[in-house]
This record gives sequence, structure tokens and C-alpha cells, in this order.
Amino acid sequence: MKILWIDLNSSYAHSSLALPALHAQIADDTSIEWASVSATINENIGTIVEEAYRHKPDILAATAWLFNHEQLLHITSRLKALLPETCLILGGPEFLGDNEFFLRKNPFVNCVFRGEGEEAFPRWLSCWNHPEQWNTISGLCFLDSDAQYRDNGTARVLNFSGLIPPEKSRFFNWSKPFVQLETTRGCFNTCAFCVSGGEKPIRTLSIDSIRRRLQIIHEHGIKNVRVLDRTFNYNARRAKELLQLFLEFPDIRFHLEIHPALLSEELKEELRRLPQGLLHLEAGIQSLREPVLKQSRRMGKLSDALAGLEFLCSLPNMETHADLIAGLPLYHLNEIFEDVYTLAGYNAGEIQLESLKLLPGTEMRRQAETLGIHYSPFPPYEVLETNEISVGELQTARQLSRLLDGFYNTPAWQALTRELILNDKTFLHKFLEYLIRINLIDQPMSLEKRGLILYEYCKQNCPEYQTQASIAWIEAGMSLKKAPAEKAKTKHQISPEKWEVIYGHYKDSLRLCFLPTDDSSQSGYWFGFESEIQRTTPVFKAKTISQQSHQATNSLLVRTIEQTSLLPVQVGVGFLQYSCAIANRTASRSGKWDYRLAFQAMTFYECVDNSRSKIPPDRITDKNHIISADIFFFTFDCRTHLRIVHFNRTTRPLIVPIKICTCIRLCRSYRIEVSTHRCSQLFCCAGCRTGCREIGDQYFAVRMFTVHLLFLLCAHCRSHSDCHQQCK
Repeated sequence: MKILWIDLNSSYAHSSLALPALHAQIADDTSIEWASVSATINENIGTIVEEAYRHKPDILAATAWLFNHEQLLHITSRLKALLPETCLILGGPEFLGDNEFFLRKNPFVNCVFRGEGEEAFPRWLSCWNHPEQWNTISGLCFLDSDAQYRDNGTARVLNFSGLIPPEKSRFFNWSKPFVQLETTRGCFNTCAFCVSGGEKPIRTLSIDSIRRRLQIIHEHGIKNVRVLDRTFNYNARRAKELLQLFLEFPDIRFHLEIHPALLSEELKEELRRLPQGLLHLEAGIQSLREPVLKQSRRMGKLSDALAGLEFLCSLPNMETHADLIAGLPLYHLNEIFEDVYTLAGYNAGEIQLESLKLLPGTEMRRQAETLGIHYSPFPPYEVLETNEISVGELQTARQLSRLLDGFYNTPAWQALTRELILNDKTFLHKFLEYLIRINLIDQPMSLEKRGLILYEYCKQNCPEYQTQASIAWIEAGMSLKKAPAEKAKTKHQISPEKWEVIYGHYKDSLRLCFLPTDDSSQSGYWFGFESEIQRTTPVFKAKTISQQSHQATNSLLVRTIEQTSLLPVQVGVGFLQYSCAIANRTASRSGKWDYRLAFQAMTFYECVDNSRSKIPPDRITDKNHIISADIFFFTFDCRTHLRIVHFNRTTRPLIVPIKICTCIRLCRSYRIEVSTHRCSQLFCCAGCRTGCREIGDQYFAVRMFTVHLLFLLCAHCRSHSDCHQQCK
């Protein structure tokens, strides 16, 4: 018996586990001859068919996914026409639903398999040429000799830990940039849009078993492992054990899917301790709207998920990606834009915006008509319209996804794109309109092209960011002869007497480039390039500023703020507007510090939380220990004459979880964590660390911070220098 497996993947980097997982269970059976033909969906179908035809197999097998379904049918239908006696069996996620329509539409397919095949597939091989016995094979769907549809349910491998690992198969592909590893099967969650929503029970591998498999992976020199667990942290104790195991392989980077609502304090502490780069996290949040998540049957409180996601994104030792799904029931286009803005504020490493696909076998597909969802009947089964989002709006969401992938999710342009998003809530709309107008939103764009577009947009629409666009261009290693570097000076540049080093080490052999930040050309940024190896990205960066001081301006602002850390709300806005006027009137062209100076105010008020509990603003918290606040931002840039860069009120209330402690925690992420002690809300000064005043519905808090330091000043701590030292 000869089996030929068609291994059809979306790209060279991907590889399916199906073949090695099945082969490993019966690799010792010498009566079976195995062969495979590997290809990608972008290769010529005729070439693939020719190579497969030469094998003349008895059984032709393949796994069908969203991305390869159409091409796979073209290949297998041609092979079946050439080899009519060959038995064709297909499996994979495409067959998790009702398969009768597929089998009648594609009569060249002998049978399809639903579920996990490591146990059922060997049993089918024992009777593959006796279709009258197929009704005994769990998971098999087929048309019998009378053309009657037979469905044997879904196959599950209950003894998951007893399987032979796929890494022991000769078909396991070690040449790919990453490998996949299952430590569990099944999912605790019940998401209506996911094929794993009903996959019960959850089955696990022991830590020792996983260690042995990782040792094999490590011996093959693999540097990236994608853990396929649906929810890595469904069990906090097991998640902690796995993190400890990963520490034994510090030269491997592990990619995990994590549920941000299920982060215990113990697990948070473990995540904080991990070394830089060990983990790469994907947080499937899907939507930041409670009704949407409830309709989608996703477990976990939204408030917990948001708090968890903000925590994950704040970790400096790992990167966290966040996922949104356009087309979910009750999800509106304007809410998608707002959620992207929120995730950018969390500092998400990537923001993935995908269109909902109604996959076979999912509850949402079965309820599509009831939910008012119209979707494509062909792969990838993309949602076309819902009661809440029109055909045109879904196209806008798709274009927004393209924008995010091209700019926010690209490291070279991410910092600038994030700042543009956060400082102008209309930026995403305006930039998207700009890309559509110049007919580039759906065009493939190189890294250089995207940089040129971003620079030109800033030059035309927000010139205050033109210098930042030039800096991003230079640091990305782009050509210094093109427009974004038009102000850069590259010939015969001599280092100044003094500069502030941002990164790298200066040496005389470096080729210098100077980017001025004002017309006087006295202040700006210096970049150093390795001339010997012709490296395009700078290895050194520094900045210089002129000697004129704005210390008097800073002192005036500090003296004013340190007397007023808490203000009545009626005078608070007026105070900050007055401070803005002072800064503008007294600003000098340059100064001693090259910091961005900012104020943030939080207005606390009475409201109702997500569980419909009333939140008293004074002295008492609600049962969930949360308060509500509006945030005001006021920003000045010392490098641009201290003029106002940003001045607006956030449009959404901030729901702040309250920790049981006595003071506001200092943080580097520009966020204040309001704390309580015995349900009494207190603010603490960064310098004296004493509670200043109780928060009521008449007060808001004011803080001043720079790029690197957070200040909260009060009457107990009059000295700016003391606070400065304490913050350090």
C-alpha cells in the first residue's frame, strides 16, 4: 500500500503537523509506503500534479484549510482524473461542519475526515479498500454504495499524552524558521466564531513530556517555537510551570496565545521576571465592547481583559500583539476605530484587524441567519454584511487593516504612527482617506515607499511631526538622498563639543549625519554610521541643544503645579489653560533640558460600572473596586519653543481598577494607578509619599512628567529638586 500526501501550504515558512503526526503513529508498519509532495499555493498547479502523478499511489491524502482549499481541489481533482482507482481522503478544519454538500458536489473525493486522526486514521487504513466497513471508523464522512450520506461524528483522541510525538516522524520539517508544539488539546472557552469553541475535554501533556520534546527541538537548532495551545493560561498553575520550563531553553523564543482576562497576580509576577525576548504573546481580545463579546460567547469580564492587556503591553521584556475582528455581531465601524485608538494607547506591539470568517462547524455559522450575518459560501467564508456594519463599512475596516499592517505593525514606522494616532483621534480616518485618494491602500508597498508616504503626509498635514518622520526614516536605514532626509547634512560633519548620547558609542571612524530641528541649525540630532562596513542603519545617535536656557520657564511651571496637586474641578481646567498661556508667553527658543513637558489631569466622578453597580466618588468604592475618571492631556515640547503640541479631552471614560495599597504607584508608561486603603481614596506625592487629599467628585489630580520621569507634586513637598531625586 502506497500513501501519497499532498502537503500544500500558504508559504514556504509554514508547514502542517498533520502528516508527521499521523505518520509517527504507524511509522513502524513496513506494509505501508509513504511519500509526500510539498508545495505552496503560489506554485504552478500543473507542476505539482505532474510530480504527484509519478508516484502512482493507492491512497491520496491531504489536509484542507481556508487558505489552500481551492488550489487543493484543483490538484486532487486532476490527480483523480489521471488515477481513477486511487482512493482520495481529505481532512482538516474545512470538514468540521456538515460535509454532505461537499461530498455530493465533489464526487471525486471518496471520503473526508472530521476531528483528530491519530487513532482513527490507522484504523481506516486497515479497511481503506472495503468501503462497506467505513461505518465503523469514528470521524469519517462518506457516501455509501447507495449514495446515502454517512456521518460518523467527530473523532477525539482522549489519550493525547499516549501519542507518539510528531517530532519523531521522518516527515517532520526541520528546515522551517519555526516549529509548532501542542502541549494541550481542547479549549475551555466557548467562542461562537471559533472551531475550538466546543472542543472538550481539555487534554494535557506532562511537563516532563514537553521537556523531552523541547530537547529534541533544541538539538535541531530551532530558535522559534509556536505553542498551539488555544489558551496558554487557562490554568494559572500549569502556565507557571510551563514558563519555568521555557527558562531552561533561553535561546528559543516561544510564541503563545494568552487570555488577558485570566492573569493572576502570581502569573503576572512570573511574566515580569522573564528575560528579554523569551516570549512573544498574542492576546485575542476580539473587541473592546461588552455586548459584542457576550454575543460571541467569549468568556471572561471585559474589565479584566482590558486590565490584563494593558499589563501585558506594559511589560518591557516581551511583545504583545492584540487582535480585533471586524464583522462580529453588534460591532460597529466607529467602535473599531475607537478600539484601535485604545490599543495604540496601551502600546500594543501589533494591532491585527481581521474580518470575521464563519468557519464550518462553528456556532456562529449555524446561527448566521438569526444574527443577521451574510457571508460568502466559499472559502474563506468572509462576512459580507451584518445588521451593524454595511458592505462598504466592512471594506473600510479591511482598508484600515491594511493601514495598520503597513505602518503601525511595521517596526520602522510604528513609533511615529502610534504618536500620530494618540495625538489626533481623527488621524486614522484622515490618513486612510489620504491613502485611498492617492490609490495606494490596496497596492503592495515596500518599506521605503511607506516611509516616503508617511513623510509626505506629515509634511502636508502635520508639519510638527516632519522631523520625527525624518528621524524614523534615517534610523530605518533608508537613503539619505531622498525627501525624508532632505534637511539632513552629511558632508564633512564634525562632532560638536557637547552632545547628549541617546544610544551607541561614538568613535572617530563613524560617518556623521546631522539633522537640524530648527532654522538656526544649532540644535538637532546626530547619527553615526559604520563607514567600513557600509551599514545603512545608524549605530550611534545623539542630540545637541543650544545654550539658551528655559530653566526660568520650567521653574515657574513647577512652582505653580507643586502647590496644586489637587484642585476643585471648577478651577482645574482654568488652571491648566492658564499654565498653557504662561508656557507660551515665557517660552524661549531652546533650553537646558530637551524633555517633553506634560500635564495630565484625572477627573473623578460618580457613575455606574459594567455590573450596574453605582460607584460613589467619595471615600467608598463599589464592590468591584473601580472608579471612573476622565483624563485631560496638556503637552509642551521644549524643543519646539514650548508651544502646545496637544490639548484635548478624552472622549471615553477611563475605568480604573483600584488596588489595595496606600499610594499612587510610579510608572514609566505615563499611567497613574489609583490606589486605595480601606476603601478610602488617597493621592500620594512622589517626593514625600504622603497622602495629600481624599478624592471626591469635586477634585481632580494633576501630574507633571517628562519623557523619563513622573512627578506628582503637593504642598508637602515644595522642592522640585527633592522630588526629582526621589523619582530617580
